[in-house]
Amino acid sequence: MEIHDERSHCPARKASSPPVTHDESANLPGSPADMNGKEEKQDVEMKGSEPRDKLKDVDENSKSRDIKYDPFSDDDEDISHSDKDQGRKKRSSRRKSSEKEPEKDPVRAVDESSQDSTSKKEKASWKDEMISKHPKLVDLVKYWKPVKADPSDFQGWTYLLQYVDQENDVEAAQEVYDSFLSRYPYCYGYWKKYADYMKKKAMKKDCEMVFNKGLKAIPLSVDLWLHYLNYCKAHHAPRESFVRDTFEDAINTCGLEFRSDRLWELYINWELEKDRLDRVFAIYDRLIRIPTQFHKTHWENFEDLVKQHNPKELLLPSELLSFRMSLHDEKKLLAETEGDAPPGDEAEAPGSDTSKKMTDEEIDAIKRKIRESRKEVHKKTETMISERFAFEEAIKRPYFHVKPLERGQLKNWREYLDFEISFRGYLGDEERIRILFERCLIACALYEEFWIKYAKYTETKDTYTVDYTRSIYDRACNIHLQKRPGIHLQWAAFEEKHGNEEKSAEILNKMVGLFPSLEIVLLRRINLERRRGHLNSALAFYKKAIITAGSTSTGSNLSIRAARFASKVLGNASEAEEILSTAVEKDPKNPRLYLQLTDLYMHQVPFDFTAVLKALNKALSAPLDLQDKLRFAQRKLQFVEDFAPFVTDLHEAEKEYSDLAREVREKMPKREAEPQSLKGEPDTKKAREAYTPALPTTAYSTSAATPYTSASYTNQYNYGSSYGTNYAGSTYNPATYQQGSTWYNQGSYGYGYGNYPYTGY
Repeated sequence: MEIHDERSHCPARKASSPPVTHDESANLPGSPADMNGKEEKQDVEMKGSEPRDKLKDVDENSKSRDIKYDPFSDDDEDISHSDKDQGRKKRSSRRKSSEKEPEKDPVRAVDESSQDSTSKKEKASWKDEMISKHPKLVDLVKYWKPVKADPSDFQGWTYLLQYVDQENDVEAAQEVYDSFLSRYPYCYGYWKKYADYMKKKAMKKDCEMVFNKGLKAIPLSVDLWLHYLNYCKAHHAPRESFVRDTFEDAINTCGLEFRSDRLWELYINWELEKDRLDRVFAIYDRLIRIPTQFHKTHWENFEDLVKQHNPKELLLPSELLSFRMSLHDEKKLLAETEGDAPPGDEAEAPGSDTSKKMTDEEIDAIKRKIRESRKEVHKKTETMISERFAFEEAIKRPYFHVKPLERGQLKNWREYLDFEISFRGYLGDEERIRILFERCLIACALYEEFWIKYAKYTETKDTYTVDYTRSIYDRACNIHLQKRPGIHLQWAAFEEKHGNEEKSAEILNKMVGLFPSLEIVLLRRINLERRRGHLNSALAFYKKAIITAGSTSTGSNLSIRAARFASKVLGNASEAEEILSTAVEKDPKNPRLYLQLTDLYMHQVPFDFTAVLKALNKALSAPLDLQDKLRFAQRKLQFVEDFAPFVTDLHEAEKEYSDLAREVREKMPKREAEPQSLKGEPDTKKAREAYTPALPTTAYSTSAATPYTSASYTNQYNYGSSYGTNYAGSTYNPATYQQGSTWYNQGSYGYGYGNYPYTGY
């Protein structure tokens, strides 16, 4: 008997008022509901963007794509006349600007031209191959083109899938479905459509192969299991043991899923058709122990089953004998209490011979004992359901979709997982946690925080192997989150932790290729080489990263790190000096470079007073802001006071500082120029805050909402000149020349001696 999605079609179920269910097939890309008019219109307009990214609207000209689209054109986009005019203007402006640009490196130009020609050849080759393989599908190249250009274009995939579904080319359809499902394996609706397509073509083996691949990709899809089980019932009906084993596989795989009721019911109804009441009883006995959405209905159906049938038809002989012996012991105890039976006259136990027919009284008593023995389990299951019902009711989209989830949905999944992990009141907790994580990943597949949470959880539990945790990272990074650096960095660290440094390097190399300007990725790759002991290789990576840096600030940050590495790790001060000098030439307005250069000379052995003074003077002559120059003048003043061999050096530094302070005061508004400490009660903290603008620091986040740009990581790592040491210096007051005891804050720049707040002029 065919079991449909509607719950009312299950004959073993009574009518009840269960909580509202959310069918996982609703609105899913590729599901039957998705392909009808309204839902199709909504989903087709959705691009395969990642969560929290701004969704792009569909181009208005896409409606006329079939008219304007040239499938054999080398251009990747259709261009209207207005677009062409704008393109001409842009090209002419580029030609004018190129006249002012320096001449490009001829070697690099040759490489770029060769790459362009190679890419054109590749485009032409796949088009020619597609045409030769499928000559009858004249529009196939046209529909393949968008997804070749952007594999994450979900809209393009839906057009392509609809096209091959309507055609009669099995090979073309297989290629499209395999390509799509390798990228979006959680789209269970398309696994169903793929299997139906192969079944329609009378390709039984291929159809079953599709089912097996789909169930391996998304084993918790109740709908896909139901589809496959109905297929097995129809095409393998004589093979009763095979069908039963398939049902058992389904129950063992996703029977703990909260919304798996239809799967259990299909199994029960199939056994009822075979008149195997003992098996039906055994299935119910397992089902009432599992928290499911319609548990109350299952319990009522179980009670009806016990009431309507003889216990001999339901119980195993051993359990039936146990109940009968229990009844005999109760009767015997009652008789001894009442004193009816004479001493030594003991009746034979009624349960000792199971072949004897049971009386109606005995049957009713055994039925009562069956219900009583299961009632405690039923109550325990009801308690578990009540504890989880609020979380389950809040899940509005349990299936996969490329559209972003609402914040409330994400919050609910986080809290549900935390609750289940902390819950230790029932057997099978670990398996239930695993099932919940897998359910969460179906709905939140594009959010790396849940993959990382799952991987870190399994890593801390002895019940999971290293390979199991590795498989989580592999699924996340190679299928769902191919361009998310956060999860890749976690995977690389995991592999390095477990001694697989080559795999870690491979993962990081992939990220460097995708994000050559992302500072955190570059630093992880470099520091991996350092930890492996490949110091020269690490320095080479630094130099390459500095050259290919996407911005001047990133290049400066990397230069500072490279110089510190060369000086502190390699002990090569001349190499560090060369790196910083080159960086200063490229970014002369960056005060941190001058601070690091000064710090480098300060820590050289033997100490070179002239080199440090030269670095400070270089900063003072650089095109820096006046306030930055004033801070360097303060540093110079204290430096010459502590180390200068002649007092004339001190007098020159005093004058330089006073002149700069006066210039700053003149150019600033009166209210800003006068420090708070001069207006009455001294408040050095407010004065420091007023005159020490802190650089922004951005902490690295692995959440799906973080945009991964090089700017996000520009100032993530700030190190002091002595790596954590605050300098207690002397604040110079030119009027009274008295020393203070101010602890100077170095947090603004993170390098050098620290910020010396001026408190007077």
